[in-house]
Amino acid sequence: MYYGGFAVSNVVFIAICAMLFTSKPVGKKYGTVMLFLSLHTISWMPLNWRNLHEIKPGYYLWLLAYLALTFATVAYRRKPNPNQTSVPMNMAATPPAAHP
Repeated sequence: MYYGGFAVSNVVFIAICAMLFTSKPVGKKYGTVMLFLSLHTISWMPLNWRNLHEIKPGYYLWLLAYLALTFATVAYRRKPNPNQTSVPMNMAATPPAAHP
């Protein structure tokens, strides 16, 4: 169960990372989820404390990626662009422009 959580957290990591690059705003709940996943990733180190000399740099890069995404989801809030104009969803519903 514990190690299976890493597989699930990797999938969630990719999904939240993709959401940062879309137009959807990132809410507080994603920061909470990432904080939980980062703590789960950090917990692997104390559980393998006796074999710390066997930990490769990949673990530290993996942990750094989780911490960076956690910071991004907690600190980054997407704000609406004031220069962006809204476009009607149905172009047929808008009246035609008058030509002079």
